[in-house]
Amino acid sequence: MGPNAQQYEELYRAAVGERKAHYYVPLFQRFDQPGSKRVSWNWPAFFVSFLWMLYRRMYAAAILYWFAWPIVLVMVGGLISALLGPLAGGITYALLIVAQWILVPMFANALYHWHVRDRIRGAAGGAASHEAVVQRLGRQSGGAPAVVAIAAVLGVFFFGILAAIAIPAYQDYTIRSQVAAGLNLAASVKAAVAQSYGASGAWPADPSGAGLQDAYEGKYVSGIDVSNGVIVIHYGNAAHASIAGHTLALHPAVATDGNIEWACGYAAGSGGTDIQPKYLPTLCRAPGQVQPSRL
Repeated sequence: MGPNAQQYEELYRAAVGERKAHYYVPLFQRFDQPGSKRVSWNWPAFFVSFLWMLYRRMYAAAILYWFAWPIVLVMVGGLISALLGPLAGGITYALLIVAQWILVPMFANALYHWHVRDRIRGAAGGAASHEAVVQRLGRQSGGAPAVVAIAAVLGVFFFGILAAIAIPAYQDYTIRSQVAAGLNLAASVKAAVAQSYGASGAWPADPSGAGLQDAYEGKYVSGIDVSNGVIVIHYGNAAHASIAGHTLALHPAVATDGNIEWACGYAAGSGGTDIQPKYLPTLCRAPGQVQPSRL
């Protein structure tokens, strides 16, 4: 026969420690009632979920939270991105993170209740009396501050390394996306240059020769010029300082089948391009590494 309600109260107090017994014991007693809801709120689990789990000696849950959940986030976000596009993947990733912040503190007390009950079952094995079980639990009651302190130091070190890697990588990604935005803006200019060549058999000398009247300015582009068929994208406005004031050139050529191909950036030589190669798409980088391709 298992412990009665009064004995469980003693066991809970021994397991969680007297300092937090006033908070956890009433919750655990409520959870023990048939049909009771497991939803509550735990502020430490909201602000420092991983450290709270360590402090409460729920090491398996902490490891799953720290290592397994991020992998799930990346996999699900990547899958949605592949199926529905980057925007949908980003939204899914953000929603999962919000769900994590909300669900963990909502069910943290219920998780701790399950953990304490499991500890009670383990302590009861081979115990001669109820008092012996209470004593076993009391020897490991409360939190594990040393573990939390070590984890906090390691966490700061880990996130420092992660930030040192992630911040420059994200900045490069942002700059490359701005370069790509300029290439997308130039798509209609390429079409106008190709149409002009098809009609006259000569490359247009300037934008007006290609029938272009618009300024072709964008968020990251201060202007687009045409010189003897060569399109030069001038980056500026809200562009990052690494590409603001720099240019990317698109050089046209007539293929053997009569189609017009565009060589981007350094793939056609350095003429008209002075953006660092690492910010350019692969097909726009150093000659000899990639072949000119239709953009």
